[in-house]
Amino acid sequence: MAKGSKSGLSSWMSYLLLGTNLIFVVGLLMSFLGGFINPNLSTLLAFAALCFPFFLLINICFFIYYLASFRVYCLFSLCVILLNIDNIKGLVQFRKPHFEDREDVLKLVTYNVNLFDYYSLRDKHKGEIKEQILGFIEDEMPDIVCFQEYLESKIFPISPILKQKSGLKYKTQIRNNGKISYGCAIYSKYKIINEGQVDFQNNSIMSCIFADIVMKQDTFRIYNMHLESIRFNKEDELFYNNFTEVKSSDAMKKGVRRMARKMHRAYKKRAVEALAIQDHASTSPYSVIICGDMNDTPASFAYRSISNNMRDAFKTAGFGLGTTYNGLFPAFRIDYVFYNKPLKAVYFKNVHLPLSDHFPIITELELPQKENIDN
Repeated sequence: MAKGSKSGLSSWMSYLLLGTNLIFVVGLLMSFLGGFINPNLSTLLAFAALCFPFFLLINICFFIYYLASFRVYCLFSLCVILLNIDNIKGLVQFRKPHFEDREDVLKLVTYNVNLFDYYSLRDKHKGEIKEQILGFIEDEMPDIVCFQEYLESKIFPISPILKQKSGLKYKTQIRNNGKISYGCAIYSKYKIINEGQVDFQNNSIMSCIFADIVMKQDTFRIYNMHLESIRFNKEDELFYNNFTEVKSSDAMKKGVRRMARKMHRAYKKRAVEALAIQDHASTSPYSVIICGDMNDTPASFAYRSISNNMRDAFKTAGFGLGTTYNGLFPAFRIDYVFYNKPLKAVYFKNVHLPLSDHFPIITELELPQKENIDN
């Protein structure tokens, strides 16, 4: 009788474990589908795509467990893991690329600088973060810098410093209220012959600007994007950081619903913005680079839309985890550099510089050889 009870319990636990495995298999499958379904049709899959790293890790654990047990159930997790290979490559790169010195290379830095910490610092410390960020730019000596959450004024100058110390004498920056320049900005060592802005048509305060730049004998168009943020505030951060300590069920429901509503709205807006950028870029007469803060993961619809017919510099030349976010959800990759042919990424690095809630990205792109193009 005791043996029968143990056998029944073991069988029940086995079915429970398999059922749990199937739930996470479905979760990872939904993460995959989230990259293809517009959040304006369904945000459920967008939320699943956000949870992609978690679903992936659990499925890897189940695969290893069932494989070690010589159970055919390991195929469930294996199939959805293989289905998400491209998403995995957007999260982590295992192949260490080989770098070598090249002549015709464009060095690009993209960086969400969080307004250079302008408003959060006391007056006596104001400018310290700005000096460190501009010092980083001076040390790297890039050909082009794309800033998001940029801010400049007469009493908080940026352009003169970058021009004098880093040789970035050309600039395009759309938003200016007469006293303060803000939003996205593109700085270049090379001449900007055309500039503009992508119209999102969704009443967003976010933006995407572009500039046509002539470098030697090549002309290319670079887009600097900042897509819709979730806009979590201090109350949301406090709720998230103390989630396990919330004792009231009403407070728990209120906090979860408040954060879910903000994410729901942001997913829908980013979908519109991403499609607008891709449509605009498809009309470019030049090679295209799209970089900046997407505020979304490699499993998202926004990522798949913008990366359509483009290459991800991290996948081409990156190594290790692609983490670019230093805020509420660490280990997330939400900043990117995309490009199309005949450009080629030959170097990529996300620098863990703790001066903003984002990490800067350094990318080197090899320019096409004229003789190769002619042939």
